[in-house]
This record gives sequence, structure tokens and C-alpha cells, in this order.
Amino acid sequence: MKEEKIPVSKVARVSEMLGTGLKVGGQYLKYYSQKAISGNQTRAELDSAVATELFSGFSKMKGSPLKLAQVLAMDTDILPKAITEKFQQAQYSVPPMSEPMARKVFKSNLGFEPEKVFDSFSSKAVRAASLGQVHEAWLKGKKVAVKIQYPGVGDSIISDLNVIKPLATRYLGLKEKEVEPYFNEIQTRLLEEVDYRKELETAQAFKTACASLKNVKIPEYYPELSCSKVITMEWMDGKHLREWMQENPSVEARTNAAQNLWDLYEYQAHVLRKLHADPHPGNFLFSEDGSVSVLDFGCIKSIDNDFYTDYFSLVNPDLWENQELTIRTLTSLGILFESDSIEKRQFLLTLFKRMILKMSDPYRQAYFYFNDPALKSEMLELFTEISAIREPRGSRHFLFINRTFGGLFKILQTLDVTIKTKSEHLNIA
Repeated sequence: MKEEKIPVSKVARVSEMLGTGLKVGGQYLKYYSQKAISGNQTRAELDSAVATELFSGFSKMKGSPLKLAQVLAMDTDILPKAITEKFQQAQYSVPPMSEPMARKVFKSNLGFEPEKVFDSFSSKAVRAASLGQVHEAWLKGKKVAVKIQYPGVGDSIISDLNVIKPLATRYLGLKEKEVEPYFNEIQTRLLEEVDYRKELETAQAFKTACASLKNVKIPEYYPELSCSKVITMEWMDGKHLREWMQENPSVEARTNAAQNLWDLYEYQAHVLRKLHADPHPGNFLFSEDGSVSVLDFGCIKSIDNDFYTDYFSLVNPDLWENQELTIRTLTSLGILFESDSIEKRQFLLTLFKRMILKMSDPYRQAYFYFNDPALKSEMLELFTEISAIREPRGSRHFLFINRTFGGLFKILQTLDVTIKTKSEHLNIA
């Protein structure tokens, strides 16, 4: 991977982001100009060019913009294929920062060179992601992973989002005031995610809480070799989903992996009331027997009790037979507004009933197959109808909770097996 210089100052990052916007605009101008002249330019070519410019700019900046690319890559059925394919690189690997910069961040935060404590330390990153990169090291005969945060990404989250917000709202045709609660939620999660001390504490708590899930592995951490910008943990063996699937694992192994992931998120949602809310494929490692290692506990979403009750009550079909209760619940969740007209309320009731009952199908069946083509087609149709509303609907809590389950469902679709989904922890009777 080619190393890249990261813009650290707010001025440099704003300049890089605006420059990326101009390059994307240039691709659109070029497309429409050539189309008018020759008439043979394809939309796929434009999407590919735009994807390249966006990913190049986001990769240079790291942090919030690259995190956004990572999230967008999960919407494989909605965004243009060229963009999602390009952005999927952010789920596994992106250009790392230079080796001298990585060593500088390590020493400036821990106060000593890596070789002072490690038996050996590889200055070359083995994996680079949106907020930091991982280095291989050995400590007292044990292989460990050392994650080092990119310089500037933590300090620039607020300014990055302040630049992204007007660009995103203009592109989507929304008002900034409407999306303010969602951007505030994103900002809160990102500020937590760049504090590796918080991730250390959370990961250790999850490891203890999930000890009963024998086929789900969470690494051991080294608090004495961790701080706000550096975190040291046990090295976990296994392969990322894409690489693992290329090896053509058996149906039994894929079934085990899918069941382990489903059981993990069921336990988190209904027992812990906290979710590992960054379920993109790069955060899991799969072993030959289908056991799963879970990485990166920086993005955690706690589920408020009132929200939990309202949100999961929608799984029960009986609720939808009581229109008064349904309206009260959907209003509490921010899906319906008091100001909605009778006609609009009825339209939204019908649309969201179809969507929610379809998404919650797994809870009402003993076994479920997530990769059913008919299901995927219907879900795409529903997402298209809802996105056409062009008006933000739903509590800010939906943002990361829906993202979590959406990301989980995508992985289960890729594994392409039937698993037991009847919840042991959720009572929908």
C-alpha cells in the first residue's frame, strides 16, 4: 500500500475536502459536455470516475470522511455499484500513514519508542482503516496488534462534519435543521470512537459480558500499553469475510459463522442493551470452524429503555392491529409527526408497516434465510419508496441501531445460509 501524507490542520482538511468536491463537479461537467457532443458517454463511466475522486480525497483525509465512505459502502443495493465497490476498500484497507509518522504518534503519546517494550515491532502497517492503522508486534513471546490513530482526525471531527453537513444536505435536498439531530449523533459516536481509552474500557466490559458465547472471540487488551491514541491488544487469527468466502468454506462453517453473529447481536440488543455498532465486514475475522473474532469496540450504541420498548414492540403484528397504539408508538419514535395531515399519516402508516414487518420477519420465524432474492427485491423497493419521501423520519437513535442491523443482515446475506432466528431474549407475544 502506498503511504500518504495526512492533512492535519483544519485549514488543510477543509481545503482538501473542497478540492475533492471541485474534482467531482469537474467529472459531472466533463460527462455532460461529452454526452452533449458525442452522445455515447455512459452513466457507469461517470459513477466510476466520481467514485475514484471521492475515495482518493477521503483516503487522504482519513477520519470522518473515510468513515462516511465505510458506512456508504454497506448500502450496496441503493448507491451506484461503482461507488459502493470503490468505497468497500475502506472496510478492509486504505493507504497508511508513513512509518516515521506512526512511530512519532506512538512515542509522543506513550513516551517511549516501541522497541523499548516490544520484543519486535513492525513499522509497516498490516492494516489501515478510517481512523487508525494496525501494526504487528511481539510482547513476551506473544503476537499483539498495536493500533495507532492518525494524527489530526480526532481534533478535526467537528470541523469535518461542519463542512460535510451543508454539502450532504444540498445533495440530498434536505434542510440542515432537519438533519441536525442525526449529525449530532454521528459527532457523538465519532468523538467517542477516537478515544482509545474508552474503547479499551468498553472492549474489556464486552469480553466479560459475552463470555458465555463460546464461539465469539474478543481479544485481550493491554492497558499499560494503551492510551487515547494508541491501543494494544491480542493478535486475533482469522480472515476477513471477503477473503474467507473466496476459500469456499463449507455450508456447516458458514452456518456456524452466521449463527454466531446472530446470537452475538441478539445478546447485545436484548440482554446488554448495548450494540457493537460498526458491523462492517472489516471488523470481523472468520475461522475455519465458523467461530468469529470481533474487532474494534470504538463505536458502541447504548439503547435507552423507552426507545427499546417502542422499537421492538413494532416486531409484534398485534400492535399494528391497534391503530391508536401504533400511531402513539410511531410518534414517540419520531416516524410520525403531530403536524402530519390525515392523508400523509395514513400513507406513512401503510409504508412503514410494510417495511418494519418485513425487516422483523426473522424474529417471527424459527429459521430464516437472509439471502432470499424475493426478500432483497422487496426490501430494495421499500427503501426506494421511503428515500423518495425526502424528509428525515425517526429518532436519532435509529441512525446507528438501523445501521447495525442493516450491516449484520448484509453479512448474513453474504454467508448465504439458513439459521435459527427465533429470539430467546425478546418476547413478542
